[in-house]
Parts: sequence; C-alpha cells; structure tokens
Amino acid sequence: LLSERRFCSVPDSVRRRGNICKWPQTKITWNTTGAFRGIAETVDVFAWALSQWARVCGIEPQYSSNSRTANLIFNHGRIDGPSGTLAWQELPCGVSMTSSLKGLYDNAEPFVFSANPPPGKIDAGAVAAHEAGHGIGLDHFPQGSPNLLAPIYTPRIRIPQSGDIAEAVRRYGPP
Repeated sequence: LLSERRFCSVPDSVRRRGNICKWPQTKITWNTTGAFRGIAETVDVFAWALSQWARVCGIEPQYSSNSRTANLIFNHGRIDGPSGTLAWQELPCGVSMTSSLKGLYDNAEPFVFSANPPPGKIDAGAVAAHEAGHGIGLDHFPQGSPNLLAPIYTPRIRIPQSGDIAEAVRRYGPP
C-alpha cells in the first residue's frame, strides 16, 4: 500500500558514539544532480524542503552551483523500483565543514510536488523534507509517531512536527 512505503533506508536507530549527529556549522550548502521524473521544478522541491527546517531551527541552507563542494548532494536514480524505498540520505555524524553527503531519490517512484498528491502519487516535497531532516542529523522517530521523521511515508505529514522541531532545535538552536 502507498501508506506503507518506507521513506528511506536510513536505519530506524543510528548507533553512534559521543555527541549528537549534526553539522559543525549552521550554513549548509546543497545541490541537486538530475531531476525528479516529471517535475520541472526539482530545485524548488529541495529549496522548499530545506526552508521548512530553516523556519524551525537555526540552519541557513544555501544553494551551491557546484555539486562537488556542496554539503548535501541530492541525486536521482534507481534504488529498488516503484513501491519500495523512496529515497535515502547520509547523516552528518562526525563530518567536517567541507564534507559532502549524498542522498538518492528513486526515479521509479511516481513523485509529484503537491501538498495534496493525487491517488497513487507521492509528494516529493514531503520526501525531500524527510531526507533533509536526516541531512541535518535527525534519526527516525518510532513508526507510527506523528512526526515527519517517522520511517513510513504518510501523505498528511509534509513539514516538521513537534518532535522533529525539538530535535532540530537541540542541534542548531532556534531560528
């Protein structure tokens, strides 16, 4: 079922030593290579997704025209085909200011950029916002929690919720 698709292949619990997972800076650069199939405004999808995090915590996302030097690089390609894992994103555990982390969006999925996707379609904005949460260091919340960083795609949750916001503020402070 569409409502049971996993957002991503990030483990539901990330084991790490020491501090919480986050970037050492608040200015986080990003770039996208490729495009969502059928969505002309791919850059707009990621700009929107990262702006949802900037609105609730102290990060400053900035588009970089150079994909080789951006902190977050959003790619498009094949993961496992339709109806499986929608995307994945590396987390910034132990990174430096110049690190680049990759993410991948499955181009076999029926993505649209819409707060109200038609039946059978997946909101690229919600998926990008979820993966951007990992890109700034957040783990998954337990399945069934009312947060964007729950592991299962839920069409009605598109932006960071209270638990997501608390974790983002814990890492980067308020906006």
